[in-house]
Amino acid sequence: MGEKKHSILKKVLILIFSAVIGITIGVVGISYWNDVQLETQNDLIDEIYAKDKHYQYYYSKLNAKDKDTYKRMYFAMATFKDEIDVKETNTEQITVILNYIFNDHPELYYIDGEYEYVKETDTLTFYPRFVMNKNEVESKNSQLKKITAEVVEKAKSQKDDLTKAKVIYDYIIENTKYVERKGKDQDVIGALLEHETVCAGYARAYQLLMNQVGVPCSYIVGDSKIETENSPGYEGHAWNMVKINDDYYYCDPTWGDDANKYGAHTCYAYFMMDSDDMLRCYTTDDFYEKTKNPSVSYFKDNHIYMESYNENIVSNAIQLGLKNKSRVAEVKCGSQSVYNRLKKRLTKDYLAYEQLKKNGCWSDNTRYACLDELKVIELYY
Repeated sequence: MGEKKHSILKKVLILIFSAVIGITIGVVGISYWNDVQLETQNDLIDEIYAKDKHYQYYYSKLNAKDKDTYKRMYFAMATFKDEIDVKETNTEQITVILNYIFNDHPELYYIDGEYEYVKETDTLTFYPRFVMNKNEVESKNSQLKKITAEVVEKAKSQKDDLTKAKVIYDYIIENTKYVERKGKDQDVIGALLEHETVCAGYARAYQLLMNQVGVPCSYIVGDSKIETENSPGYEGHAWNMVKINDDYYYCDPTWGDDANKYGAHTCYAYFMMDSDDMLRCYTTDDFYEKTKNPSVSYFKDNHIYMESYNENIVSNAIQLGLKNKSRVAEVKCGSQSVYNRLKKRLTKDYLAYEQLKKNGCWSDNTRYACLDELKVIELYY
């Protein structure tokens, strides 16, 4: 009787052990299969990613694990996949990575900022939300290519990246109006096809075209510190960081689109700012790069930069305004003392009258604007 009980107990233990082994193998098998599924698309993902020519500034800030997640999520959005598995399971980090993808890729205008997911033990299935189907996107892209073909070719034909950047800057400003349209004013479609957008659209359009002509350009978000015609100040804002000559500069085509009470014109005070000037105007939400050795300057190149006090610089600026038919003279000063002296001469000592009369373009409607943060004075005549 004792032997029989022992035999039964032995069989029960064997069955339990077998069940445990089976469950363990099953769990390991499922985990292995999930890993296999994650790896099966890697070659295709790498191929799609390698074709992307955008300057991926935010991608460069991620660790290896998050870079893999970024690439997989980008692959799903770029190829219209309904879902994709990623190894990152922290949904807060997924949201960060998604925002980084949007910051690097203005061409993903057809993706909603929201997403859905299913979370497993060691993977997360990411479901992007498309607001257009593939055919609609192909149609919009065809329109974008057609409408920007001329400016892209013009920019590509320029001898240096600074001139390319100015061609694109001028184009965005000349063909866009700052108009708030809820739900339709945040992307390249609003800026380039509908010609009405807000700061996000200006910056994304500039980023898109700059990358198309081979000039590294990223999308920067933060808050404005000062008030302009296109910003009440101390609110969310978007602008661009541009890499030229292995250094970093900042452009804001929204504020460059200076449609004020004196008339519309292209303001170059916000074109190729160094990082110090940029930080006088904005605070950034995420990353930015410091300008190491400022050598790029629209004002210096056009002889309208006043290093030491020299009224001939004002004359140069007036002549440039006549040449480009803007009838706006812009002068940037190299120090606060020079700026204060020029400002006093213009506002109290009739310098504007003297210089405009000298250049044969005095007008009773002459006005001026002072951009104190950047030490720039604009003279409208």
